[in-house]
Amino acid sequence: AYDPALTAQDQGLAAEAVRPAVAVSTPGQIIFQRGEMLTEAERDLFVAELAQWARGSETWQRWLRASGIAGACVAVTLALAGYTALFCPRVRRNASRMGGVALILALSLAVACAGTAAAPELGALTSVTPTIFVAMLIAIAYDRRAALAYAMLHGLLACIALREGVGTMAVMITGIACVVWTLKEIRDRNTLFRTSVFTSVGMGAATVVFSLIERPLVEAVVNEVLVDAGLAAGGALLIGGVTLFTLPLIERAFGVTTGMTLIDLRDPKQPLLRELQQRAPGTYNHSLNVATIAESAAEAIGGDGLLTYVGALYHDVGKMNKPEYFVENQAGGPNKHDKLSPAMSLLIVVGHVKDGVELAREFALPPRVLHFVEAHHGTTLVEFFFHRAKNQAVQAAANLLRGRDGGKDGGRDRADPRDGDDGDAYVPDEFEYRYPGPKPRTKEVAILMIADAVESASRAMADPTPGRIDALVRAIANKRLLDGQFDDCELTLRDLHAIVESVSRTVSSMYHGRVAYPEPKIEPAEQRA
Repeated sequence: AYDPALTAQDQGLAAEAVRPAVAVSTPGQIIFQRGEMLTEAERDLFVAELAQWARGSETWQRWLRASGIAGACVAVTLALAGYTALFCPRVRRNASRMGGVALILALSLAVACAGTAAAPELGALTSVTPTIFVAMLIAIAYDRRAALAYAMLHGLLACIALREGVGTMAVMITGIACVVWTLKEIRDRNTLFRTSVFTSVGMGAATVVFSLIERPLVEAVVNEVLVDAGLAAGGALLIGGVTLFTLPLIERAFGVTTGMTLIDLRDPKQPLLRELQQRAPGTYNHSLNVATIAESAAEAIGGDGLLTYVGALYHDVGKMNKPEYFVENQAGGPNKHDKLSPAMSLLIVVGHVKDGVELAREFALPPRVLHFVEAHHGTTLVEFFFHRAKNQAVQAAANLLRGRDGGKDGGRDRADPRDGDDGDAYVPDEFEYRYPGPKPRTKEVAILMIADAVESASRAMADPTPGRIDALVRAIANKRLLDGQFDDCELTLRDLHAIVESVSRTVSSMYHGRVAYPEPKIEPAEQRA
């Protein structure tokens, strides 16, 4: 019969009779060698050796090692800060953007560390993929040069944290280079797909090449290399899919506008453009012409032609609220401004900028496009109504003086009313007849300012020959330059010259001469008979 108590007693006596086995490891003993299959006993001995060294090492040794790691991290962090201060003004000028970039880098590093610690067998995926994701995000949100710098430094931090070697860093550099080279602008979904495939092939190949350099060439390692290459390649494809899925969130979080969004906005079926076509067809046609002129000029200086085209399409949407007060919508009819005072006309003309900004916000246009609406006139002078107001003030002052002296002296030897000496007539100041601004902050908006003024002025020319158009473009560009309208954007004189040349060519092609075809002669009825 089974007796549990007696059985437990016998087991205890048997256990006491077993002498403990002690394995002695002498200093200098090799635990395992490169290329060998690691056994469980060797692995346990290696872990025990590390633990014993940590317990037996002196305090200064531990602190010295920690100081080296901390110093490397501080150096990389300072490099990130220095690069931001020198070459990333968009990030440097905005505290929220700086915080956002820092958060992305920290979270990606945490994911790399946590993922690799949790699943070391997937290290080829978890250690490299977060850095590639950083490169892709920064390239979309800012520019490729910033993506290259941020991702390289992030990869260096990840290698320090995970104690990875040169091979892992080389795979990261390969993936970053593939992303930066191919991800110039996202105009369609194929762009991200192409980038993902190219990066996947590059990272897979780099993993194979550097693994063959670093790892021993034995049969077991070959399978491991192929698995790691597949993981690295699959990680690149995964990052591309995640980026494509979250692209709208990325645009909203970083306040950026990708080419895909711009292509959607240039569609004539967009609700705001449809409304502009219906309510102000003349303004819509003017916007199309300006968009064509401005796009060519932007491409001539290496600017964003697509963004310029879209911004030009929407720059005058505010005119749809009072279309009949703008000459392009009057179709030869009476000018409503003839019955208004210059001050009232000024409020209507200047108000189209404010109305346009409100419409742009109502229809959720991106901030970069909204800047075209608010700044396409800058702080320029509304010359026509300013001169009309000034002439009316001068005429009113002259009539007042003529009434005082009874007209006996015929107006001779009187003070010029423009001098303001009389004090009874108010001569408006130029500041009162200027747009409220702001001035253009980008080259593309500055190009729109020139193209908008040139297109309007060229339509009023009686004989728009290429020579006269070129003189008009140069006069308008120089006037805006001397008026300080380009002070807030990085527009150089070289850029301005290229813009003038491009605008002149485009406008001249729009107004090119045509062959006069002879009209058919109609014979009298009796001759035909």
